[in-house]
Amino acid sequence: MNKLHDGQAFTRYSMLVLDDQGRFVRKGQGASRTDLVVTLPELSEYFQQKVVLPPAVTDVFVWVHGWQNDLVSANYDARRLFHAIETVQAARATHYPGLRDFKPGFLAVHWPSKSPATLRGYIQMRDRASAMTDQGYAEFFLASLLGYLDSSRGRNSVGEQGTLRSARGFAVHCVGHSFGGRFLTAAVRAAATPKSPKTLSLLREIPDTRRGLLAAGDGGDGRFAFTIDSLLVFQMAAPHKSFASQLRGLIDTAPLRGPIVLTHSKHDKANCKWHWYAEWLESGIGCCGATQPKEYLHAARLHSLDQPYTSVDIPTRGIVNVDASAAYTSSSLFDVQGAHSDYWYEESIHLLLSLANATR
Repeated sequence: MNKLHDGQAFTRYSMLVLDDQGRFVRKGQGASRTDLVVTLPELSEYFQQKVVLPPAVTDVFVWVHGWQNDLVSANYDARRLFHAIETVQAARATHYPGLRDFKPGFLAVHWPSKSPATLRGYIQMRDRASAMTDQGYAEFFLASLLGYLDSSRGRNSVGEQGTLRSARGFAVHCVGHSFGGRFLTAAVRAAATPKSPKTLSLLREIPDTRRGLLAAGDGGDGRFAFTIDSLLVFQMAAPHKSFASQLRGLIDTAPLRGPIVLTHSKHDKANCKWHWYAEWLESGIGCCGATQPKEYLHAARLHSLDQPYTSVDIPTRGIVNVDASAAYTSSSLFDVQGAHSDYWYEESIHLLLSLANATR
């Protein structure tokens, strides 16, 4: 396995911050250092200010971290991930022929995810992630971000399977880890079936001004309108049956061009043990993969850098469970999470870039 460089000199990305209710905030300045919540009328201006993309951008990567990140460590991980995407693609460009003239843009989303590294701390973050998405504002604010990206790239042409392709030519790739996968799946699901009461309430407050930020659909039907090109979650912290119930809309109706790709490892103690206790004897996706609905499931293994992914590994639709047990193994006797965060390898970036390549 090839460990990633820390990439701390990398600065070409935007960091957006959520509070514990799932609202974007402007970090406080001055003596009080009080965070200021971005209000609904300010949201479009906030995105215009915070979302900085390079000219002629071809691919935008939206990253949401998982458990145990404060703002400092969230920035550290964002730099490491984004630097790796650029360097691995540049070093092995022939492996991704669909990514010719690759000009990526990068967005990271931070949420308050620090807690004690114990079972109680894990349950605390599980409950916070659930509250922020299902009862709070995170579904609305993150879906609004995806809607803003979609509106900024234009809608002048229609591509495969009737999905909207970018007039400016850039694709949008969502990448998450652990509980971060819950935020992204909630946001993408909201394009088809908004769930959070806060989302439904805020949508009613947006009249025709929804254009440019949120699309009104066909006559103000209370849905977001955007298209996501790929969705990858490393070691997702959610029940393994999630896609049979609350996440079913991601498969059936959400505007996702490619499959949902989920890594798992039997060495992930957080998903295999703590999640098992926290979710009434049900392991997490990051331990065994998604298990429902069976008719949509595909299986693959994490490939080496010299082994390309084929259409068998990455089909056009469904859920792909990628077994990374042979790679995500790092753990010590005193490492309570096991391999939950052991995905920082070039092989993981190879999977991400191969998925982006498959959307072309």
